[in-house]
Amino acid sequence: MRTKEGVSPEDWDKLNARVSRQDNVGTGTMKIRKGDKVKMLSGKDRNKTGKVTFVFPAAERLVVEGLNLIKKHQRARQQGQKGQIISKERAVAVASVQLICPSCAKPARIGHRLEGDKKIRYCKQCQMTI
Repeated sequence: MRTKEGVSPEDWDKLNARVSRQDNVGTGTMKIRKGDKVKMLSGKDRNKTGKVTFVFPAAERLVVEGLNLIKKHQRARQQGQKGQIISKERAVAVASVQLICPSCAKPARIGHRLEGDKKIRYCKQCQMTI
């Protein structure tokens, strides 16, 4: 059974995705971070780009701004208030997105290298740091 380790209660609701019931789904490290610009590789939003808003390393999923939208039917909470249909972003697998390099503006693979005592990410096409 999955637990909410490492995820705040507010973010857990945003994860909102089905994950396999294995205990060790992910390693907890990802090459894509919050704020990165990514391109969708599969699904209904294929070839669209957006900015990463939430990252869930334990589940190897992330939320991309404006992509993978679902319709949520919200019922009225108080008398006299109307129910409504809300569009929400849903988490996608890390494998279905690719980072867009800020310097060469192309979808690229990411590498790691050590500069001094810091581990940095770099674009494997243009060799620039990300």
